[in-house]
Amino acid sequence: METLMSSALLLLLLRSMDLPVLVGDLKLVINEPKRLPLFDAIRPLIPLKHQVEYDLLTPKRSRKLKEVRLDRTHRDGLGLSVRGGLEFGCGLYVSQIVKDGQADNVGLQVGDEIVRINGYSISSCIHEEVISLIKTTKTVSLKVRHVGMIPVKSSSEEPLKWQFVDQFVSESGKRSSIAGLTSIGGKEIKEKKVFLSLVGEKGMGISISSGPTQKPGIYISNVKPGSLSAEVGLEVAGDQIVEVNGVDFTALDHKEAIKVLKSSRSLTITVLTGAGSELFMTTEERLAAEARRELQRQELMQQKRTETGKQKKVILPSVIHHNL
Repeated sequence: METLMSSALLLLLLRSMDLPVLVGDLKLVINEPKRLPLFDAIRPLIPLKHQVEYDLLTPKRSRKLKEVRLDRTHRDGLGLSVRGGLEFGCGLYVSQIVKDGQADNVGLQVGDEIVRINGYSISSCIHEEVISLIKTTKTVSLKVRHVGMIPVKSSSEEPLKWQFVDQFVSESGKRSSIAGLTSIGGKEIKEKKVFLSLVGEKGMGISISSGPTQKPGIYISNVKPGSLSAEVGLEVAGDQIVEVNGVDFTALDHKEAIKVLKSSRSLTITVLTGAGSELFMTTEERLAAEARRELQRQELMQQKRTETGKQKKVILPSVIHHNL
């Protein structure tokens, strides 16, 4: 295998001494994270006078873990989006960083792999569990290493692919990090803004509750059918109210939240859909959800073991066939 790989690399070197072209060709072969060490293996083959340019053109990765801490209750959110999870056959990767946001300020980068959250390994977590883990504490501790690649999957039918960070075109940033915790093809917790204009004695038609210590915030606990709130789209118990008329709700207590909601007859309300849905589940619903997650995890782990067993029996094709 190593001989075939070396032959392929020599062919690439002979094909072009134009380093940008060479590195572009190499990226066709080094198309997943486990192949990234090949960039280092190739470096000695590069003429000494070109090695500095080669270093600038090749992706930077780090084997070392670094720890950062983020404030989940910050009014601008965590400032990042992530993608991946066990159900997609990959780890969890930072796919977007909000410029000058929390994540940006502590040095997180697109292409970082998140290895641990709040001290827990997430290697066996599905995406939904990762989101729940992030939302358990006010201070989120992340251990990451820079890989420089992003998992990409356009649809559930397509196989997982990888893109280098410089090739990856991220979507526009969102105000809240929780709003950006998207799985590849999975469910997304979205930020939604609605406008209410109260007329006469008619009220909003909602009830609110404060979250527990481990999940602070103001949440919609009930929406009256046919009410003004229901008409504008506030339909789900568990939506988190993050802002009303420019006032940040993430740090308000219950009494202060009520005061703001009653301070005007015209309200602009921003919510995170479903961010606290688990707080309002019945015992039966919670047990059923936990059972579904556990079943999904077991199925994915079994699938992973099966695929690993098959891979051990398969003779890897010569790398010379990879678009050279």
